[in-house]
Amino acid sequence: MNNILKDIEKMKSNLEYLYEKYKKNEEAIKKIREKIKELSGEALPGFIELKYVLNKKGKKYYYYYYRYYDRGKLKSVYLGKTIPEELLNKIKKSKELKVLQKTLKALIEENNKIIDLIRHIRRKLDYFST
Repeated sequence: MNNILKDIEKMKSNLEYLYEKYKKNEEAIKKIREKIKELSGEALPGFIELKYVLNKKGKKYYYYYYRYYDRGKLKSVYLGKTIPEELLNKIKKSKELKVLQKTLKALIEENNKIIDLIRHIRRKLDYFST
């Protein structure tokens, strides 16, 4: 009987920890969603590519291109010898956006697992209480 009481106390303690973890994740999810919403209008997917052209004497001349996918097709925009700072910033924001989306997905998955664990523990507690 004493072991059962210890198990019940341990389950209650685990429930409290899981509830706190769930709340922290929900707060983080809310902040990430706000940041994603903020970045969505500013981000520009794609990448910068450096290409070269050989002249008649074999000397290389370098040029930048902005490359992105549109409806599954790779598109290129000639930039010239310099990259506009605004374009670089938008591409950086796009990369940040991807990281945030992955983090959001991981937190949502973790919260789903926490919910499953909470349900499992509650079922056990309900069983012991009857």
